[in-house]
Amino acid sequence: MQGRSTIQMKRISILLIFFVVLPLHAFGTYGEGRAYVVLRELGSKGVIFTSYEGLFEIATYDENEACVSDEQCYTPQKVTIPFSVRIENKQTIQFLQKNIDRLMLIEYRIHRIKPIALSTSFEVLNAFGVAVNHGPDFPWKFVSRKTGSAETSLFGKVLRLEYQGMVVGTYEGILYDRRLDKIRPFSVTDENMARHIWRCMEAQPEYNIGLSRALVKGLRSSKYDVFEINYHERANSVE
Repeated sequence: MQGRSTIQMKRISILLIFFVVLPLHAFGTYGEGRAYVVLRELGSKGVIFTSYEGLFEIATYDENEACVSDEQCYTPQKVTIPFSVRIENKQTIQFLQKNIDRLMLIEYRIHRIKPIALSTSFEVLNAFGVAVNHGPDFPWKFVSRKTGSAETSLFGKVLRLEYQGMVVGTYEGILYDRRLDKIRPFSVTDENMARHIWRCMEAQPEYNIGLSRALVKGLRSSKYDVFEINYHERANSVE
């Protein structure tokens, strides 16, 4: 019995360490990221807890679409999603009110459990207009470590990228291939690359995107990983 009690105490200690090390918000969050959306509706709602609720259109694809190859998938689609904004987030609410039916960039959080003060699990944290161009000091080329082979370069832009998961998370997103007029899901395994892509999304210009294909997906949702963003030339070009 004493041995069993010792084992139980060790397990409890491990759990306590786990709860201390992991940020509290991580337990209630499915994902956080940035995406381009078009705002369609916005209004206040609630009696005890008031929040702003709305609808926006966002790019998506049908994962069950029959495709000849990965390179020929997927047909661009859009879906309408309900969202919420906390009443105290006045700056974001004011921006949204002034930009209905316009393209914008949002920062969002998807909750695993809907907060009591919101009507949906999709919370918009911030919203921006999309700039015409980046500043003069913005890096035209950014490269990270490749996680696979069979590199390819396509021209377009990232439409959505979010960090998903609790303990071991991954960056997952979709991009638009301009030449083929297709949507491609992808992953990012380098945090610095993910943050650079979020910066790229702040302005309109499109860019060359280097993708490597991993033999094993691992914890990622996609076998394709972004390893380069290049505004001037094809990714993986010989210098």
